[in-house]
Amino acid sequence: MKTLALFGSSDLPLACPWRVDLEVGTTTLQSRAAGVLGESLLLTAPTHEGLSVHVPAGTAVRVVLHGPEGSWEVTGEVLGRLPGARASLIVGRLGEWRPREQRRSTRYRRRLAVLLLSRPPASAWAAVAVTRDVSAHGMAMWLDDEYALKVGDRVRAALYLARDEPPVSGDARVVRSQRLLASRTYTSRRYPWLREIALDWLDLSEVARQLLQEKLAR
Repeated sequence: MKTLALFGSSDLPLACPWRVDLEVGTTTLQSRAAGVLGESLLLTAPTHEGLSVHVPAGTAVRVVLHGPEGSWEVTGEVLGRLPGARASLIVGRLGEWRPREQRRSTRYRRRLAVLLLSRPPASAWAAVAVTRDVSAHGMAMWLDDEYALKVGDRVRAALYLARDEPPVSGDARVVRSQRLLASRTYTSRRYPWLREIALDWLDLSEVARQLLQEKLAR
């Protein structure tokens, strides 16, 4: 049986029934431990409320393992997907494993995580995007190129304060029916499958806008 000994926790067997919570900002995704790849953790494709969710490479996450021996957590970064296996997520650059009940003080990051939701008649998907820029006119973010969004398309967007601590009630603000303003391919050698998209603020309430400005100013 493989263990997480290489992460300094030899008493953590990596096999079923380890259930995994993947925390992205204040969004909690569901997954399962699938194996160890070098010094990285391999997870099954995460889901959110029954929808498959893609988390782009470079996203900071917190991994929480739940099993019969208790719950353990570690911070890390999504490195990408296992080639040839779209259902596998590689999480690396892991910190120190610790029992779930041990907490540190909350520290905020000056960026947002965005959960984009689309429910057209033929399909349904959700995707976590990481913001690149936020202004009074809209928001730019990175999104996997596999999602066929076109300029003018409308999606539901839930905005979260991206941070490396557990979620706090009230941080999320749902923005209904956002309009995609622009889209271009992101020509990074490291993340060639990402593209930059932009959402406008047409349907963002003044209350939500003020909240985001206050959070980003911290």
